[in-house]
Amino acid sequence: MIAEISKQAVKHNRVIQVLIQIHVAQEDTKAGMSPEAYKLWLQTFVPEDYPGVEVVGLMTLASFTDDEVQIRSEFELMQALLEATKASEVFPKGQIQVLSMGMSGDYPMAIDCGATHIRVGSSIFGSRKQG
Repeated sequence: MIAEISKQAVKHNRVIQVLIQIHVAQEDTKAGMSPEAYKLWLQTFVPEDYPGVEVVGLMTLASFTDDEVQIRSEFELMQALLEATKASEVFPKGQIQVLSMGMSGDYPMAIDCGATHIRVGSSIFGSRKQG
């Protein structure tokens, strides 16, 4: 996917900022790399191979649950992955700044755990209609 984004960006003389989605939720309906796969990806990723892409951070969707302990542990894992990414020598210092996590129901906890971007659509627009 990142190769195609880079290819299209270069074709249109652009650089696209992206977030890498990490799957930390305890449910299969969420997408992204597992934390383990992400750690391996980070060891082999060469930014120069993707000139149309600038990785600027990480994102996740936490488990859809009322279990605040579960959600906090997922957010804390993401914070740790972000800090490990910043500490790696893969990206230029200061490039990795974004941690997108938290939605209308859990954004205060997400912010407490280091989120820089949150999604609060249902707080603004109301719940989505099913079907």
